[in-house]
Amino acid sequence: MECADGTVVHAEFVAGADGQHGAARASAPWELFTEYRMQHEFRWLTLLAEAPPSSDSTIYAVHPAGFAGHLLRSDTVTRFHLQVPFADTVDDWPDDRIWHELRIRLAQPGWTLNEGPVFSKNMLEMQSKVCEPMRHGRVFLLGDAAHIITPSGGKGMNLAMADAAELDAVLARFAESGDETDLDVYSARASPTSGRRRSSATRSST
Repeated sequence: MECADGTVVHAEFVAGADGQHGAARASAPWELFTEYRMQHEFRWLTLLAEAPPSSDSTIYAVHPAGFAGHLLRSDTVTRFHLQVPFADTVDDWPDDRIWHELRIRLAQPGWTLNEGPVFSKNMLEMQSKVCEPMRHGRVFLLGDAAHIITPSGGKGMNLAMADAAELDAVLARFAESGDETDLDVYSARASPTSGRRRSSATRSST
């Protein structure tokens, strides 16, 4: 495998689990791949606030006004997510508006939302991408190198672990058989476009 900076990796197999900007993905001949993309119609405003967690656990709230998330960071800092219109910018969301929406979307009887200064605000693009196939020769793409999905519920981590388990099984079969066609099974089984939902994705050549 030859990396973008000219570095050459000599190995019988390469498992590229180094993310969407890593060497494995950059070394792939992308004219041979197809990428499927889905752009969601909203964004997440992601926040860090100097506020103690209001719960001992992560909270994902579904509300008519949109999604809200409460995530634990430390004893004094909490991360929040707010679903916002796609065209909104960080400047559209001053602290007073943020806390107003969080109070509404996370409201529960007898529960109090701890508030404090917001010291970090970013807009998170809610876009999913999947490449197919997930293999070129003996270079195999795993996790974010092969597919990016929206960051909720640990799904990205779970898919990466499933990719690793599938590749382990494929290489074990190949070690026994020596049949190169056994390697084709990895992409066929691991690719989210093959075994998971892709009906609403937009296909584009990369």
